[in-house]
Amino acid sequence: AAPVTPAPTTAAPVTPAPTTAAPVTPAPTTAAPVTPAPTTAAPVTPAPTTAAPVTPVPTTAAPITPAPTTAAPSAPAGPVTPPTPPSPGFPPCNICGPEGLRVTNPDVILNIPGQDPVSCDNLQRAGDLGFIEAQFCPFVATLTSGCGCDEVPQ
Repeated sequence: AAPVTPAPTTAAPVTPAPTTAAPVTPAPTTAAPVTPAPTTAAPVTPAPTTAAPVTPVPTTAAPITPAPTTAAPSAPAGPVTPPTPPSPGFPPCNICGPEGLRVTNPDVILNIPGQDPVSCDNLQRAGDLGFIEAQFCPFVATLTSGCGCDEVPQ
């Protein structure tokens, strides 16, 4: 059980609430007898009602003119390439190997261990711009069989 803490006390005197000495005046009363309101035993007849004819409001068919619209700008065709950060300066790396072959299936997505999925086109662009270290370039070339590496006329 938790310990009980006593409420704080003070030595100041307690002041009683103010009171008034004004006399209380009772409400006036009368000795006159109470007379009930008169009542009538006649039946109550509702007022007559007349059904008025309903005349519809005339309408005129107006032509509907559509609001002018502006065509939304169309999205660029093809995949969007993210902005290229500054190159770390490695020598160019052809992901299809040193034989001069080039990517012919640019939209194929590669899953390289330890990396985010990347398209053949973006991986080749990274190699061309010096983003693949020279020591890894031969290894990357072994992973690009889906890129359709083939001879491309210059």
